[in-house]
Amino acid sequence: MSTPRHCRPLPRPLVPLLTTAWLGGCSCETERVMPEVAALAPADAPNVLLISLDTLRADAIEPYGQARPTAPAMTAMAEQGVVFENSWAQAPSTSPTHASMFTGVWPAEHGIMGIKARLPLRWNTLAEHFYAHGFRTWSVATSVRFAKGLQLDQGFEQYEVFMDQHPTKVGNKAMEVALEAIPHAPGQPWFGFVHLLDVHAPYGSPEPHQSRYLDEPSVLAPTETVQFIQDNRYEPHAVSERQLSDLEAMYAGGVSFVDTRVQQLMDAVSALDRPTIVVLTADHGEAFFEKSYLGHGSRVWEPVTRVPLILWAPGLLPGGERRSTLAQSIDLFPTLASMAGLPAPEGVRGIDLAAVARGDGEVPGRTVLLQSDDFSGAVRDVDGRLIKMVQRHHAEERRRFIRMYDLALDPHENQRADAKYDAVRDELVAFAAEHHHRVYRDQREEWEASDREEELLRAIGYIE
Repeated sequence: MSTPRHCRPLPRPLVPLLTTAWLGGCSCETERVMPEVAALAPADAPNVLLISLDTLRADAIEPYGQARPTAPAMTAMAEQGVVFENSWAQAPSTSPTHASMFTGVWPAEHGIMGIKARLPLRWNTLAEHFYAHGFRTWSVATSVRFAKGLQLDQGFEQYEVFMDQHPTKVGNKAMEVALEAIPHAPGQPWFGFVHLLDVHAPYGSPEPHQSRYLDEPSVLAPTETVQFIQDNRYEPHAVSERQLSDLEAMYAGGVSFVDTRVQQLMDAVSALDRPTIVVLTADHGEAFFEKSYLGHGSRVWEPVTRVPLILWAPGLLPGGERRSTLAQSIDLFPTLASMAGLPAPEGVRGIDLAAVARGDGEVPGRTVLLQSDDFSGAVRDVDGRLIKMVQRHHAEERRRFIRMYDLALDPHENQRADAKYDAVRDELVAFAAEHHHRVYRDQREEWEASDREEELLRAIGYIE
């Protein structure tokens, strides 16, 4: 069954793309209209494709140190493009980080923190900015975390959400739409967004990927993994070495499988006559009991927040180069606008990294901010060393804490470095306090999830 997805009037004629939803439903609750088109895009403007691979931690792929050959397509992207070696997601969960990608501001400012918050309509989004300057805008996503009630659809002419309990099924549908959208209407440049859930639990990729890294059949069935993670999130001693290694192996199988989807997308854009900028990143990673934590959702430790950021644009960017400048999700809005030749967006917290990507110089001394309901973190480049602060909020006094780490010496956050960096500690705590919960809790808007949407949230571990 399909339902129309165009819920808002469009200010200019266009040829509609496929506008069906699959198991997702359609809600037209918002009165938001598409922005006025300020100018037509230049005839030679590049396309822009933003690929977000849900739950992909940076070190799961070879460009970030993975020893196993899990991702040849992403490795080829890195060899032909620019790798930002130090990149963080803004939050440890899907909707907050994507809202930051789309608005260029911290989660505490746009208000999506926690499960039931939605993006207020007052924010100017990445898609709206591209649409207002004459770009066709389209999006496909594969998670209930993009349900229309969350209002992440702002600015997309075509907004498709495929929701089911099986990531492979929704991914197949999303890929069909994306591969149709990429070559559609070649006379007009586009901004496209593709979200894929294949790496996320329940870790049930098709063969040969599912068992590629398993020495023998897993002791955990994929259908058991979401509940297993929930039950043992803070209980490393309750999980056997075999169970943990099987989880990691099935996770790696998901990375291997989603890499084949990346290859399909890259093949499609490579066949176009119009130059295309491709950005590959993630909304968060996944922890396997580093810091005694399993999964993702609240903690801001490195396995959960350190994500890949690869920019690929032959002819527009150099190939096979790496950058050390600290990057974060909020940088995507100004960077992609700049690379597409659009005016700078107003009011964003991120910075334009296009010049850095081109090789015009690094940006030393940056600070990135990580936010969740109960935790915040900040990482600063201090004379080439990455100094990280993590603190816990909203807990009883004995459970609150502030920790400091030198990631250059201790990338796994095992040894506290508090005494050595007292001055930096105070600065990072003040920085996080200035921006944490600025609008959150007293001004956020609530998403009224349907029974079906709550069922799907439960199926991927976001509610119990």
